[in-house]
Amino acid sequence: MVEPITPTDTPQEPVAPVTTETPPAAEPTTIDQDETTLLGNKGEAEPKEPGQTDEPKDEDKPIEGVPEKYDLKMGEGVELDQETLELFTPIFKELGLENEGVQKLADVYVPLAQNIEEQVRQKSLEEFSEMKKEWKAETLNQLGADSDKQLAVCAKAIDTFGGGDEARELLDQTGIGNHPVFVRMMINAGNTIKEDTFIEPKVPTLPGQTPDEQLKKLYPTMNKT
Repeated sequence: MVEPITPTDTPQEPVAPVTTETPPAAEPTTIDQDETTLLGNKGEAEPKEPGQTDEPKDEDKPIEGVPEKYDLKMGEGVELDQETLELFTPIFKELGLENEGVQKLADVYVPLAQNIEEQVRQKSLEEFSEMKKEWKAETLNQLGADSDKQLAVCAKAIDTFGGGDEARELLDQTGIGNHPVFVRMMINAGNTIKEDTFIEPKVPTLPGQTPDEQLKKLYPTMNKT
């Protein structure tokens, strides 16, 4: 027979009540500086120096007397280069030049630029003239002692196909009239031209008649001569 269990006199520990409170949020994890990339780091604003403000600096403020846009007057026959003026305008403003000062610079610059341009043009003409001389010497060397005859053939080709004097003027202006390749081409063209010749018609003669008698019979008006 099983004996019934009887409660003992041993005291029991109380059970802690169950709560539903949310645990505090964890501290944000910091990333070591070596783990950030150059582009991933937002960076920090540069600290301002003592007394520094967001107001524009004196050098950034417009200088009194300096116009927003320079208005220059060019001499007769000279056109203002707007692109050049726009290129130098920031420099003029940085130097604090007024319109009058920039005008003085332009008055000095324009004759200087024209002189340089004339020197470059003259140099180009001299080089072009020298090149035509070299072409001429090479052509004459290729034609040899028969050059006068060959050039006469060229003249015939120019008169026939090229328009005569107008073509010669163009050849002189461009210098191409001295170039060996063009001269050979004109020689080939001239050699295709044949001199005009008169071909006497053949008139059949009848027995017992001379050619003159046959012609007079065909053309009665000849009998009056």
